[in-house]
Amino acid sequence: MDNGDGIAVGWLGHPVFRDKEGRELFVRRMPTFFETFPVVLVDEEGIVRADVPFRRAESKYSVEQVGVTVEFYGGKLNGTWMLKWNLEHSKKLEIQLQGDRQPDTTLLWYLSPPFFV
Repeated sequence: MDNGDGIAVGWLGHPVFRDKEGRELFVRRMPTFFETFPVVLVDEEGIVRADVPFRRAESKYSVEQVGVTVEFYGGKLNGTWMLKWNLEHSKKLEIQLQGDRQPDTTLLWYLSPPFFV
């Protein structure tokens, strides 16, 4: 991400998530008072289509089961498709984009671009 000085050393690109039906999904991070923050992916109507579950055994909408893909626009990964969910990239997305907030939502974070290394 950075060399300890807080300055990003690279930009991976803008991630666009899609489910098997081709619907674009938007990342939401739900607030809790626990150590983990559930991450859900919703469509344009606000319907939850996938999630990154806390307990995988109880998950019905995990990104692996739903078949979520990611395409990057711009940056180092421009035009790259990820068919298999990459936990490393998802954690970078979750951690590094938490500053991009949308005030008209009751959810804690709305995660969207940019996507930094």
